[in-house]
Amino acid sequence: MNSDITNIIRSAAFLVVGLPITFALAGRVNVGTEVARQALEVSPSDQVVIDLKNDLTKVCIDYKLSKVDTKLERQSKNDIDEVFDGEVLYDVTCNYVLG
Repeated sequence: MNSDITNIIRSAAFLVVGLPITFALAGRVNVGTEVARQALEVSPSDQVVIDLKNDLTKVCIDYKLSKVDTKLERQSKNDIDEVFDGEVLYDVTCNYVLG
């Protein structure tokens, strides 16, 4: 009977000490998870820029590597114009896209 009471008191003491620590750690994990989730979210405006850069990366590489007044340069310029629905500054655009 004496060992049963000792075990019950030991378990109760463990709960009194361990439960607040458990709750504190669980709260920290939840906060960390929320911060990580928010860091992964991309705003709609940032997503547009990411998509635009993805679409223009190969075209800008072709433009930058092509010789002046060649078919490849003209095709690259046409592709960039189509993305923006008008003429743009190709060097500035490709410098931004290729970063």
